[in-house]
Amino acid sequence: HAGAERTKPNTMESLEKMINLPCQMVEVDVRKCDGKLVLSHDPLKQQESVTGFVKLSEALEFICKNKKGVNLDLKEEILPEVFEELKNCLVSKKVVFSGSIRIADIEMHPEIAGKVILNYENLYENSKEIKENLKEAAVRCKELGVYGINLEYTLVDRQVVEYFARQDVKVFVWTVDGLADMERMLEN
Repeated sequence: HAGAERTKPNTMESLEKMINLPCQMVEVDVRKCDGKLVLSHDPLKQQESVTGFVKLSEALEFICKNKKGVNLDLKEEILPEVFEELKNCLVSKKVVFSGSIRIADIEMHPEIAGKVILNYENLYENSKEIKENLKEAAVRCKELGVYGINLEYTLVDRQVVEYFARQDVKVFVWTVDGLADMERMLEN
């Protein structure tokens, strides 16, 4: 989603590049604009129209046609609208949800729990709280039945990954941009 091979993020050009990479799944950022679900990482201006944005329905059709899975990174609380969009889409069997997924959403829709990568801030108010409660967070993720947890890379080391692995919860890190940080992540 961040612009495959230097393409503009969340565009059809970026999706076309990602589809040709050896990956099983692509990630797109989803927001609501002018009553429509569109691909966009950044908040949209109130007067902005959907013109110039890829509609989620178009992206899902393209992804489905190319037999890839999709991580829908919801940038707003729009889960009910996304459910509606997925009703007529074959890719729905290969979808993972991340971003603005609240614990209440999982409790209300337990059928999605195994397809959720929960953001750590949805468990705790700030990173200090999660760092102090990592074992408890891992157990809570297991209780919720989530697939994984999104953690800021500065919170992750081998011990953290092991806490979550013991609970059968995958750890996803963001955003690792520096070479030294990437090497540290690979070592762990």
